[in-house]
Amino acid sequence: MQKFSETLGLLAVQSGTGKPLGRIAGLTVSDSGQEVTGFSVQSKGLLRKKRFVPFCRVRHFGERTVELGFAPSKGKRNAPSLVGQTVRETSGALYGWVTDGLFDENTGHVCAIEVSNGLFEDWTCGRILMRDFILRPEGVVVPTNGAQS
Repeated sequence: MQKFSETLGLLAVQSGTGKPLGRIAGLTVSDSGQEVTGFSVQSKGLLRKKRFVPFCRVRHFGERTVELGFAPSKGKRNAPSLVGQTVRETSGALYGWVTDGLFDENTGHVCAIEVSNGLFEDWTCGRILMRDFILRPEGVVVPTNGAQS
């Protein structure tokens, strides 16, 4: 499993040649939030453009690099990101905010999200991993009883 935060900043290289393409600058997820759909790669140089890479083009995740099957496309993809979204219970009560996530680097399935209830709660109880969630336009929704792990 790979954390969202550990993926950001990894060097993206082209498969076969090892040519550096830039660094992973962001992750995008499906409309439901259950799958990683791709990455934005910040290129090197003066213009430093962000380019989108679909998840299906990732060949291998290493400790320091991500091997891509082709160069990133020039177009940007406007897709949701989980980090920073508000988390609400099905009853509508505010639960917290998404601070990180875990995904399977082979399939792209988002296994869990890390939720913060606030600074004091983080210090005293720690952050919570939620496995049962769905992404909605207004934010992330979790069951009222909580699906903590």
